[in-house]
Amino acid sequence: MAIQAQTRPVNIKPVPVDALNCKLSYEPNAKETVSISNAVTTKAVATPTVPVTAPITTNIKYAPAVKPIAGNYNLYSIGIEWTNNKGPGLSKVTNLARAVANNYKRLSSGQLQFKPIPRSIKVNYAHQGKNLKKAETQVIKIATGGKVNPNDRFMIVNSGVQGFSHGSGNTAHLYGTLYRDGYHEIGHCRPFVLGHSGKYDSTGKLHAYDDGTSFMGRFSSTELTASQLYFLGWLPENKVAQYDLNTPAATFNVENLNTDFKGTGVKAVYIPRPDQRPIFLSMPKVNGKFMFALHLSTGGGSQRVTVFGNKAEYSNLAFEKVADGTGFSTVKISPVTIPAKSKK
Repeated sequence: MAIQAQTRPVNIKPVPVDALNCKLSYEPNAKETVSISNAVTTKAVATPTVPVTAPITTNIKYAPAVKPIAGNYNLYSIGIEWTNNKGPGLSKVTNLARAVANNYKRLSSGQLQFKPIPRSIKVNYAHQGKNLKKAETQVIKIATGGKVNPNDRFMIVNSGVQGFSHGSGNTAHLYGTLYRDGYHEIGHCRPFVLGHSGKYDSTGKLHAYDDGTSFMGRFSSTELTASQLYFLGWLPENKVAQYDLNTPAATFNVENLNTDFKGTGVKAVYIPRPDQRPIFLSMPKVNGKFMFALHLSTGGGSQRVTVFGNKAEYSNLAFEKVADGTGFSTVKISPVTIPAKSKK
């Protein structure tokens, strides 16, 4: 029976408003350094695995299908030429527009298309923060001929007149031309409305921008987390398995997340939890190597709990890699048995 598509996944709450109040610092080439031993509420244990070639997962229950974010949009990439600052120049805003368009096309498997429209536009204002809103209004009017269409999106580069980048609605307000900043701030805009990608440290404190597996954090990346791809409807229906709590152990072939969909495994395992954020298990690239990761999801935002190589425990669930294949690993998910208290 076909699964009816829905506009957003079940049990995933909307992004909190403050999560979209973005102040992304200008950090060229920022990269995350991950210590596997600092996993939160997990037990990371190195155990031998058995190499295999092509195990086939059977009797999979798939997660509810999500209607994909799709369509064609104009992407205006505008460099402001101030009276006392030449701005980034046409070449840089052109490259930025192409990079953002190509990356979103790749992530959406062509379902979302941006048409790059690069411009370098002179304004009648000096390079000062008090003039930014007026300058942005002027360049948008010039670029569009005074008519903004519903499918128009804007990246406006102000050359550091603000100390950070931010985005919402139909506009990304950019400090400079870092590709990560373009991916990130357009991700905050409609129709995506993505939240930030954070991670929990060893004390349980959330660092809202510190997940390096997604460009919705602060590190250099071209990718999104499994939960964000699912939220956007960009994972095929047969690529997200579902594991339900209080059920027997189940085994899944989990493919490398940041590769194509040609394999026979799944890209993620979705674990809904009553009145709690759902868990997503996936295998993104971390520090240049594909590792298992557990993320919690709040709408288009995600919070990474841990990364691990072989074993982890979280939320009364045990996760264990049982085999390695080409482009995938086989993982078993099972409930953790809590010993009953002895009677005195």
